[in-house]
Amino acid sequence: MEDQNKTATQVLCYHCGEGLPLVQYQLEDKYFCCAGCMAVFKILSENNLCNYYVYNDSPGRQFNNDSHLGYLDEPKIIDKLLDYRHESSSIITFYIPAIHCSSCIWLLEHLYKINSGIFSSRIDFIKKQVTISFSHEEISLRQLVETLNRIGYAPLISMQDVVKQHNGSLDKTLVLKIAVAGFLMGNVMLFSFPEYFGLSGFEKHFQSLFGWLNLTFSIPAAFYCGRDYFTSAITSLKHRHINLDTPLALIIGVLFLRTAFEIIFRTGPGFADTLTGLVFLLLMGKWLKQRTYHHISFDRDYRSYFPVAVTTLQNGKENLYLLMTSWSATGCGSEMASWFLQMQF
Repeated sequence: MEDQNKTATQVLCYHCGEGLPLVQYQLEDKYFCCAGCMAVFKILSENNLCNYYVYNDSPGRQFNNDSHLGYLDEPKIIDKLLDYRHESSSIITFYIPAIHCSSCIWLLEHLYKINSGIFSSRIDFIKKQVTISFSHEEISLRQLVETLNRIGYAPLISMQDVVKQHNGSLDKTLVLKIAVAGFLMGNVMLFSFPEYFGLSGFEKHFQSLFGWLNLTFSIPAAFYCGRDYFTSAITSLKHRHINLDTPLALIIGVLFLRTAFEIIFRTGPGFADTLTGLVFLLLMGKWLKQRTYHHISFDRDYRSYFPVAVTTLQNGKENLYLLMTSWSATGCGSEMASWFLQMQF
């Protein structure tokens, strides 16, 4: 009988109770399945905490933590979490805090080899996000999350993923202004070619016509495309301080006034090309800054602390309560926060 117990002990990890692999780890007279279990036992042994093993045969056993994912079977939550859903395929984006190196990227990009129901996966390393395209007929959303949990990349699903703000990273107004400024700059440059090559003196009437056209194109460039700089400068002056947009607005205003003066009084060609080119480059710089901030910013907010669902114990039975319904009903983060704190305390 003792030999049977000894044999059973030697084929199981002393810490977690899992079966021993071919490559075993041994410390003293005990065997372990991995270096992690052996390291935990060593720490407990050095600190006289081996009574930890008295209360259970395998106290370090790894429990299945996928039982709390029942809310991922709810159709309402699935519809909110998915980015796109077709007849047989879906696309979803997960925030995975464990992404930290190129090995993580390689493994997550080969999820299709783990499960044939996964079509592809794309990683955003800066934001620690993975976008997965899968067949919801072959693998459910819960099974997909369970697969990520098993390989050590558990996604963090919170209320922020449910209540999405579809603002997008693209400022359409800014893009429109860039397009208008580019169009104006191109035409002004075209009409300024005679001045560049010194040909304007041969045709005086064309020189006057091109000057008035340049002035016409300068008006929307200064007061539509560059309006934000004037607004920001005026606001800063009202608060009795000068920001970065104040000298830019001054330059745009001076260039426009000088251009208008020279063309109206026929004293020169003006600076319409400089004005439109400056506005176009300033807007391009603003767009590039927004794109850069979008990619390096950590855009998790207070809703990341709220789970999608909680399990309540009522009359000895576990019931799944969806916080998504409460959020939609209140529409206010503070009310949701107070409700959640009441649930906890």
